[in-house]
Amino acid sequence: MHFLSKNNEVIKKVTFSEAPKHNKLTSPDSQKDITQAVTEGITNVIIKDLGDSLFSILIDESRDISINEQMAAALLMLQRKPK
Repeated sequence: MHFLSKNNEVIKKVTFSEAPKHNKLTSPDSQKDITQAVTEGITNVIIKDLGDSLFSILIDESRDISINEQMAAALLMLQRKPK
């Protein structure tokens, strides 16, 4: 990107002088949309992998000594025995 911007004024203007003004990915609404899209994608992959298998979800949340919250999640899948 740096090489192209040094050799092309149009790219330089768009990438390094104008683009930062339009960066809105830090807004709460954009972050919610991104999080929702990732969540749906991961959920679809999990559902596809599980098929009709039995599963369990374990979630544990705790705080460490500095009061930072931490969460651990595990997805356990039970394979059905072939008949």
